[in-house]
Amino acid sequence: MRRTDQLQRFRSDGRSVSPERLVILLYDRLSRDLRDALNAIEAEEMELRHKALLHAQQIVEELSYAVRPDLWDGGDRLISLYDFVLELLVKGNVGADSAAIQHAAKIIDGLADAWRQAYVAVTPTTTAP
Repeated sequence: MRRTDQLQRFRSDGRSVSPERLVILLYDRLSRDLRDALNAIEAEEMELRHKALLHAQQIVEELSYAVRPDLWDGGDRLISLYDFVLELLVKGNVGADSAAIQHAAKIIDGLADAWRQAYVAVTPTTTAP
């Protein structure tokens, strides 16, 4: 799903969310998918684990597609990090590997925190997302 498709999904009251807020929402959903996958492994629910991790992979791919290395010299490194997270998610899915998923979650949590801080810094209001 492309970024514009994601924007359409997060419309509310006829207003669309800002691209910055969309990134936060995607990270929130990604974190939820990873928690769901870990819970599914614990409950030995293979189908739920698979579904959650496939969705998580889709989100990571969308986040990666949105990076513009031509506008930011750190873009290539961020794309590489997203690629590494994708590898962890595949490993976690194929082998029901909780450690791989937890490692991915730790990386994603750090990135999400950085995006939230950036969002607060550029948003006129002082409330966090």
